[in-house]
Amino acid sequence: NKAEKPALNFPIPLAMWDFEQCDARRCTGKKLERMGKLHTLRLTQAFGGVVLSPNGKKTLSPEDKDVVKDKGAGVVDCSWARLEDVPWKRMKMGPERLLPFLVAANPVNFGKPMKLTCVEALAATLYITGFIDEAHDVLEGFSWGAHFLELNQELLDGYATCKNSEEVLAFQDQYLAESKEKGEKLIEDRQKMLDKLYTIGSDEEEEEVEEGEEGGHEGVEGEGEGAEEEEEEEEREEEEEEEEREEE
Repeated sequence: NKAEKPALNFPIPLAMWDFEQCDARRCTGKKLERMGKLHTLRLTQAFGGVVLSPNGKKTLSPEDKDVVKDKGAGVVDCSWARLEDVPWKRMKMGPERLLPFLVAANPVNFGKPMKLTCVEALAATLYITGFIDEAHDVLEGFSWGAHFLELNQELLDGYATCKNSEEVLAFQDQYLAESKEKGEKLIEDRQKMLDKLYTIGSDEEEEEVEEGEEGGHEGVEGEGEGAEEEEEEEEREEEEEEEEREEE
């Protein structure tokens, strides 16, 4: 007998189609189900909420807020490498949406664009459609959950201020363009710093060489002066010996 599923205790209806193509131990959707925040759908079970799907024609935006509020948000838990195996036509779902650019914070794909887990995708959906507190709540229970919102704070806040999909995409493109410029400038500044350090190092080496050469010249000159004094001393001794012989 299957264990009874916990009663749902989340203010926004959350749902998931699970095709068991991923590691069940790491499935964040199953964990949400155990926490009573999400329910799993049968293949042909209808769900009228917004569904995050690769087949979506529009990008998620605050325009979807009413649908999320009334009917919820859903995800399809499957492997990106096996999308063709998913019987999409048999699934009865509400409006399908694509997520805009976001970066994963889960341990498996940390820092990778768009490699989100179910809970990250649902949290992003809630945040963008204006349910910010619920976005925080759904991530509770995951040690890295808060990092997802921190990592994408600027993006999520920007998307949440847009009116529709077109504005979300415009913000996304602007953000990516500016990030590319910042990245290029960072590389340029780093190269300038390295060039400067190299130049400073070269100047110091040249100064050391010049000082070493000067010291060498002084040493040679010192040796020359000592030789001349010895010669003068010998000449004086010879003159004194001659004078002594003449007196004798």
